[in-house]
Amino acid sequence: MSVEAIAAYLAEANDFVQVSAAICHLMSTKLGVIGCSVSLHLPSGQPVLAVDNLRESEDHEQLGWLLEGWKHDAGFGALRMIPSEVREDARAVALPLIHPGGLLGQVRCTHRETVTPWLRRDMSTLSTSASVRLTQLGVTATPAVFKKLTLRQRDVARLAAKGLTNAEIAKSLGCSDNTVKKHLKDAFGLLGVSNRTGLAGVVGRAGPIHDYPVGVSRHGEVRVVCAAL
Repeated sequence: MSVEAIAAYLAEANDFVQVSAAICHLMSTKLGVIGCSVSLHLPSGQPVLAVDNLRESEDHEQLGWLLEGWKHDAGFGALRMIPSEVREDARAVALPLIHPGGLLGQVRCTHRETVTPWLRRDMSTLSTSASVRLTQLGVTATPAVFKKLTLRQRDVARLAAKGLTNAEIAKSLGCSDNTVKKHLKDAFGLLGVSNRTGLAGVVGRAGPIHDYPVGVSRHGEVRVVCAAL
C-alpha cells in the first residue's frame, strides 16, 4: 500500500483502539505478520492501554505485561532509549509511535519468516502513519484527574459521559440505581463538576484509556487490555 492509501484507511479510525486495530489488520493482511500488538504509554514508560491480535498469548499474560512485565522488557527499554526500530530477533520487530512530546507508544510485530529490510521498511511506514493519525486525533495517555476516583467511580463516570442513563449504567455494571447515583454524586464532587455536561467535558480531556473498561475486553478482531491508574 502507498502512504496515501494507508492514510486514507487510517482516516476512518477515530481513537487509539480503532487506529491500533487498523494497524494490526494491515500488518497481518498486507505484510504477513502473525502477531501484532500496539500499546500506549505514559511518559514514565508505563503502558496504560494495549491492543493486539496475538492468538498465542493469554489474557493474564497481556495484563501482566501492562502491570509489571514492561519494566523488565529489554526490547521496550531499548525503544525508550532511542525511539527508532528495534530488531528483537530475526522474526520480531518493535517500532515506535511518536508524537510531538516524544515517545507515545510502540508497535510490536512477529512475522512467520525472517524480517527482511523491505519488510522492516513497510512496517516502519505503517507505524509512522499510525503516529501521524494519533497526533491528528490528539491522543495522549494522560491520566489527569481520574486518579482521584475509585475504579467503580471511573466506570460510572465513563458511562455517564457517554450518555447512558442511571438505569443503563446499573445494568451494565451489575449494581443498583442507588449505587450509580451515589458514585455519580461522589464523582461530580471529586472532579469539580455539577452535572453530566461538565462530567463529559472532563472525561473528554482525560485521554483515551477512560473510554475502555479496566481489564481485558474484545472489540471486533482485537483484544483490548486497559490498566488501572
